[in-house]
Amino acid sequence: HKYPIDRDMNIGTNSVTTKVNELLFEMYGNQKLPEASPERPLVTFLVFGYNQEKYIREAVEGAFAQTYSPIEIILSDDGSTDDFPERLQARYGFTLLRNDRNRGIGYSIRRVIKYGWEHNFDILVIMAGNNKDEPREIPRLVEPILNGRADFVQGARYLPGGNYAEM
Repeated sequence: HKYPIDRDMNIGTNSVTTKVNELLFEMYGNQKLPEASPERPLVTFLVFGYNQEKYIREAVEGAFAQTYSPIEIILSDDGSTDDFPERLQARYGFTLLRNDRNRGIGYSIRRVIKYGWEHNFDILVIMAGNNKDEPREIPRLVEPILNGRADFVQGARYLPGGNYAEM
């Protein structure tokens, strides 16, 4: 299901989501995620991967740890051979789009873009499941869109400040 599928629902009851609920309560005065608005559109994080349990977990946790809100997360799994995507979804409650078999990154990105059109995404941020993208850069990445200076922004890990050296 979409994270959050219903902004009037609590997001979960296990120990991780309990902590998230507590932080939301502390930040917003309730356990509901903040509503998207024209001033603060919903940012959807697309994390994609294939058989990359460690990196996908880190990418999802990194998306939750960044400072922009409101957010939702979609994991596009390209037919991994284990049940890790479902276990991670049960833990964090994000949307899981799982391909029936390995179809390649292009297919997975096109699938999520189509899903986004159907679900009226405000802003889509694509993050590799290999955890080479830096979620803390998301506010800086979406700022030109929020201020009406751009419709499309692309980060580059090869430019100064990027994490190319850590690859």
